[in-house]
Amino acid sequence: MRLAAFLAAAVVALAASSAAAQTPGGGGGPQPMPGTSPPSRDDAARTTANAIATDPERLGRTPTSRRRNALAAAREAVATASLACEVASATHVGQAGETDVYEIVCADAPGWLVLTGTPIQTFNCLALEVGGDGETRCATAANKDAVRAMAGYVRTLGLTCRVTKAGWIGRLPEGADRYEVLCDGGDGYWIEADGDGRPLQARPCAEVTTAGGTCRLRP
Repeated sequence: MRLAAFLAAAVVALAASSAAAQTPGGGGGPQPMPGTSPPSRDDAARTTANAIATDPERLGRTPTSRRRNALAAAREAVATASLACEVASATHVGQAGETDVYEIVCADAPGWLVLTGTPIQTFNCLALEVGGDGETRCATAANKDAVRAMAGYVRTLGLTCRVTKAGWIGRLPEGADRYEVLCDGGDGYWIEADGDGRPLQARPCAEVTTAGGTCRLRP
């Protein structure tokens, strides 16, 4: 299916399913923890992003100037979406009509896949990596590095922890993302961040266990 037709169909689907626009889909790898949102495959916006990214004709349609100005455009998109992201780099993945897709690397935080349509759509790269549909993933190495991103959150929250392992483990009903980190001394935390990427709080794994939860990462 050509991209323009695919996008038109996806826009119609978005109007009917906007509430699901940021739920990562099911796929391989660890599943979200109990109490967090299960994966969903009915995400029209993510499907649109994937279609744009994999369309073989996209580079021929994308003006060179737009690809060169990806960093400035990505910073504007981050501001529009109110994401907590200091843009370190950005890639213009593709476009269809007025909709552009950018993959954005944030300094000391998870990266994002952003669709600039109305409304703007944002997808957490670490969530896509674990809970995605297996096709839509961020391609930049930095956006696959949960340790790098969580080291930034650890600093922001003032924790004493050198992160050795980390990962996204689910999305809470109110929209917050939950991560688990393992520190070099063997301790660990659950870290929660709001849907725009702002770290909110950390719970030591000892408290998680006392409350009946389970930290999965091991030295």
